[in-house]
Amino acid sequence: ITGKVNLDKADLEPALKGLKDSLMTKNVAEEIAEKLCESVAASLEGNKMGSFTRISSTVKVYKHILFSDIIRNVII
Repeated sequence: ITGKVNLDKADLEPALKGLKDSLMTKNVAEEIAEKLCESVAASLEGNKMGSFTRISSTVKVYKHILFSDIIRNVII
């Protein structure tokens, strides 16, 4: 849980590691998992977090947004 702070890479690392591990357990290649985590990190770095907002929850939301964009681009 965090207060209103600007996120940096160090803040995101634990959540990104969890995301990478989760992707790899679902048979996503390590290189692809790393690139997806980098994209999520780039989207979140510098953003301000609201009070009582978990970084891990925010990372999950951005993961879903990223995946939706990827799927949308593949279909179109």
